[in-house]
Amino acid sequence: MSKAIKMSLAASCLTLFVLIRPVAMLYAQSNSTQPKAAPRSQTVSPKLTPEQQRGLRLLQAAEAESAGLQPKMRAFVLWRASYAYTKINPKHADKLSRAAFVATPAIEDAPENDSCGSPGSGGDIKGWIQRSVLYDMVHKDQLTEVEKLLPQATATVQSQITAELVRHYQSKKDLTQAEALLSTLADSDRYPFGTAVSLVTALGADHGADRISIFTQALNNFEQHATETSFGGSDIGSFIEHTWNDVPSGLALEAINQALDAAKEGDSESHYSISSAMGSVVLNSDYALRLFQLLPTLQQLDKDKADALLGEQMDVADQLKSYAKGMLSLQSENTSLSYGVTNNGSGIRDTAAKRQADAQMQDGVAAVLNQADTDPIGALAKAVTLPVHGPPDSSSPRAGALLSIARKTAAKKTSVSESAFG
Repeated sequence: MSKAIKMSLAASCLTLFVLIRPVAMLYAQSNSTQPKAAPRSQTVSPKLTPEQQRGLRLLQAAEAESAGLQPKMRAFVLWRASYAYTKINPKHADKLSRAAFVATPAIEDAPENDSCGSPGSGGDIKGWIQRSVLYDMVHKDQLTEVEKLLPQATATVQSQITAELVRHYQSKKDLTQAEALLSTLADSDRYPFGTAVSLVTALGADHGADRISIFTQALNNFEQHATETSFGGSDIGSFIEHTWNDVPSGLALEAINQALDAAKEGDSESHYSISSAMGSVVLNSDYALRLFQLLPTLQQLDKDKADALLGEQMDVADQLKSYAKGMLSLQSENTSLSYGVTNNGSGIRDTAAKRQADAQMQDGVAAVLNQADTDPIGALAKAVTLPVHGPPDSSSPRAGALLSIARKTAAKKTSVSESAFG
């Protein structure tokens, strides 16, 4: 293939989805208006406009020519083409989606110090495609296929998709499998504390031993990766806040002490502003944040120690006068926390701050996508409130959420899917 053709095809790929989308929507509308019991011989193919016919030709050409492209562009073309085929030919869409994933291992990994393409960043096209393909497979119940492909994914994607599998099995009430999968992340530096909270709650009081096992697993993971752990909506502090009453008080107290000690030992000059529709607070160190988060629980487990710590940290004590439940006072069913982080001085945990911001955004997007399963309209309303721009070098939270909602609702809620694309 000539260089000119490759360049033309690469440019065409950028408009591929826009051109094909009307075709997919037309098929969706046609299928929804035809009687379900109509014989196949009576099915009338929708008439395509010249623009839609052009789109189909471009789609077919892009698929055919993709074999001659470099791995990054080949994976991208096949991935985007699979989206366009979702309504026209779902089986072929799945085939292209898998082919896109298979092309990704050949994509060169970006150096860790390359912020534009580092694992998990917006420039990480390899991880982005792998995550999107596997995520869709999970929610189509193509779990055998996920298990085959997952070992070929990057370490970051493996952790993210395993966490998604835990949530999926939990939604199917298969708590045993969910717990088994969570245990595979016991040593991961990206342990899904938020997912662990949900599983502990789902297990119920009659699974006391399992709750203790997960709590201990989370605590051991934090101890192992304390210096790498970021502060955010789903961290060890949030985990303790939501699960301490589900385990023996001694274990909960040990967890609080470890979290406070780690924050004090590794304290930085980071300043945190935390806000939601319920209010806002400003905290001047990692330790102050952990105190604000955990002192309300500590007061119920060891009031004397809690009072002593309050006496040493008057700024935190003042904040707790307004928000007696700490971080929980800033949260409700319809609100989420927004973190802002600034550093005084040079070289102060920039990486940890970025990871915290990344984790916070991912939590927000995950919450929206989970809601899409039961309340797609509500999820769409929340998705459009997500920031257009995420943390530095990350993808757009709003765009990612809207795209995923469109995929999840394409079959059952076409109007929502169209609105998400719009």
